[in-house]
Amino acid sequence: MQNSSSVKKPVWRPADEAAATSNMAAFIEWRRATAAHAPGGPAEIWAWAARAPEEFADALIRFAGLDSAQDYAGALAQAMGRRGAIVLLDPRQRIDAAALLAGEVPACIAAMLKTADSAALAQQAADHLLLLELRPDQRVLWPGPLDQCWPLGALLAGGTLLLSETPPADPEGLAAAEGAVLLRRPV
Repeated sequence: MQNSSSVKKPVWRPADEAAATSNMAAFIEWRRATAAHAPGGPAEIWAWAARAPEEFADALIRFAGLDSAQDYAGALAQAMGRRGAIVLLDPRQRIDAAALLAGEVPACIAAMLKTADSAALAQQAADHLLLLELRPDQRVLWPGPLDQCWPLGALLAGGTLLLSETPPADPEGLAAAEGAVLLRRPV
């Protein structure tokens, strides 16, 4: 008979293809390959985040391939790479990583960036990568006001963020017309 300390805990395996290809599954596998603390599944990830927020934040920043020494705009630009962008819908203007780094952005985006600091990156990475499962090359529309940095965190996934200075009357219709999904803040 084995004693309970020698019985190995079962390794979490996603139940379906969507879960298996999720950012959460990739984060768990990355953690298993790179760290002593290997979470057993999504519930353990969130428990770890609550128990050791700084350790979790550091791991999430490394998983996202970000440099924690960079400022907020620099980290977003790094994540955007050559494909990601901000598209301001009215008037239509595309802002790429180089423009973001150079500070060549419209006033509304500059104001959003002023509300940010590097400490926001880990929470935004958790929200956008792990909770909302945003993916590279995905187009997302933020239908809300441009008074906070949180929507910019969608760029951490390397996609395109659509913004409108005037909240759209029909966000679902605009998202469909733009080939985007609506970005909603998790509660």
